[in-house]
Amino acid sequence: MKLRIKELCSKKNTSIEKLAKKLNITRETLSRQINGNPTLETLTKIAEALEIDISELFTNSKITGSVRIGGKTRAIDSVDDIEQLLKELKGKQ
Repeated sequence: MKLRIKELCSKKNTSIEKLAKKLNITRETLSRQINGNPTLETLTKIAEALEIDISELFTNSKITGSVRIGGKTRAIDSVDDIEQLLKELKGKQ
């Protein structure tokens, strides 16, 4: 099972060290949990700390695309990007 935790930390402008601190564990413990066989409880805590849906930890297929709205092109690289775009569009209504 390949987890996207490093990639998601990068998108959230955080680091593995900061994530570990937020989870109240050491970086080494987090690394062992990520690289081992993490429990559902551990995965849930990681997802909550990153403020994402747990399914985002596992997504292997990368979402890639673009949307053109009002003359502006937006890159879409994740479910988070889609959700953010939807929030922005709903706010303009």
